[in-house]
Amino acid sequence: GLAPIGNNSSNFKGVYDGGGHVIDGLVMDRSSEENVGMFGYTRSAVIKNLGLDNASIKGKGSVGGLVGLDFTSTITGCFTKGSVVSSDMYNGGIVGKAFGTSISNCYSMASVKSTGSSSNAWFQGGLVGAGYAGGGVSTTIVNSYSTGLIYDGNATGNAGGMVGKDYDLTAVGSFWDTDTSGQANSAGGTDKTTSEMKVASLYMGWDFALETANGTEDVWEMDNANGVINGGYPFLSWENGSAVVYDLPTEITSISDILTQSTVDQSITVTATDGDGGETVIAASSSNTAVATVSVSGASTDGVVTTATLTVAHAGEGAAVITITATNPNSPEGVAQFTYTNDVSAPVAALSYTVSGNVVSTVKGDDVVTITATFDESIADTSVMRISGIGVEEVTGEEMTRVNESTYTYEWTVNPGVGGQQTWTM
Repeated sequence: GLAPIGNNSSNFKGVYDGGGHVIDGLVMDRSSEENVGMFGYTRSAVIKNLGLDNASIKGKGSVGGLVGLDFTSTITGCFTKGSVVSSDMYNGGIVGKAFGTSISNCYSMASVKSTGSSSNAWFQGGLVGAGYAGGGVSTTIVNSYSTGLIYDGNATGNAGGMVGKDYDLTAVGSFWDTDTSGQANSAGGTDKTTSEMKVASLYMGWDFALETANGTEDVWEMDNANGVINGGYPFLSWENGSAVVYDLPTEITSISDILTQSTVDQSITVTATDGDGGETVIAASSSNTAVATVSVSGASTDGVVTTATLTVAHAGEGAAVITITATNPNSPEGVAQFTYTNDVSAPVAALSYTVSGNVVSTVKGDDVVTITATFDESIADTSVMRISGIGVEEVTGEEMTRVNESTYTYEWTVNPGVGGQQTWTM
C-alpha cells in the first residue's frame, strides 16, 4: 500500500483541503511501522473537507484512519469509513494519538481493532485512541460522532466508543453509537443508541442546512425523513452537493440560562416556528423537580408560529436542566434546553488563621497572619471579597485574594503594641 504523508523525520505541517472529495479504497499495510494513517505524523497542520471510504489502514502503533500521530493540528469537515487495525497501542477512527488536536464536524464509521495483547492493545476509540494536551491546549472534539465497531477483546477497560483514553481531552456536543460500536463506555462523548443517533433533535448546536440559529455555513445534512443517505446518520453537506434532503425540525427560539436568588416563579415566552404549518404542541420537563417544576400554558398559533408561556416554579436550591419540546405532525420534533439555577441562601464562610503555615489562635507583633475564608459554595469570580477588622488594629474594606471558586485569603501584619482581641468581618 501507499506510504503515509508525514513521518518522524518530516512531519506534515501544511494545509490539506480535500475540497469535498472522497478517496475510495485507500490501502496502507504498514504492520511493522508506527504512526500510520493517510497522514502518518502531523504537526500544526490543517486537514479539512476530506472523506475516506472503504479504507484499510494497518500499522503497529499510533494508527488512525486519517492521522496516526498528531501535535496541535486542526481536523474539520472530514470522515472515515472502512477499517483501522494496529498490533499495538493508540488506535482511532480519525486519529490514533492526539496531542492538542482540534477535531470538529467530523465522523467515523470505521471499525477499530488492535491485535496486540495486554497493554499493547490499549487505547482504542471510534474517533481518537488517546488524547493528550499539546502546545498548552487540550485535545478537543466538537460536534462530531462515531459509529464504528471497536474490537476490544484485548483492551477491556482501555477502549471506548468514541475515545479510548482521556489524558487531557474535552468533548462537546459529540456522540457515539453504543449499539454499533459494541461499547457502553468512552473516555469522551455522550452515549446514544442507534435510534437516538438518527433523531435530528439530538444535534442541538450543530450547523445544519436550512437552519440559521447555529450558523450559516450549513456544515451538516441529514436524511432524517427517509433514513437512506448515510444510513440516516448526519453527513457533511459537501457529500450531497447542492441538494438538500434535511427535514428541518420545528425551531424553538433559544432561551438563556437563568440564575436567580428568588423563590418567585419565572414566566418565559416560548416561540416555536414550523415552516410547514400545522398545529405545534409545546411541552417542557425538568431534570430535577426538587429544584424546579415546569408547566406550559396559553398556547396560540398564528400562521407558522406558535407561542406559549413556560412557568418555572421554584422548589429548592440547586440546578435543573429545562427541556422544551415542540411537536408538529409535519416536521421532526424540535428541542431546546436551558439551565435554571436557584441560589437563595447566602454563602457562609469559615475563617482560619495561619502563621508560617501553622494554624494559630493567638499572634504577636510583626507576625504575618494569613487569613483564609472558605465558603460553603462557589462564589462568582466577578465578586470582590473584602475584609474588615477591629480591636487591636482597624482594617477597613481590604480586598482579599481569590484562590479558587470557594477560597479567599488576606495577609495581615500584626503591629507591635497593646494586645487585645481582633474581630474580622467580611
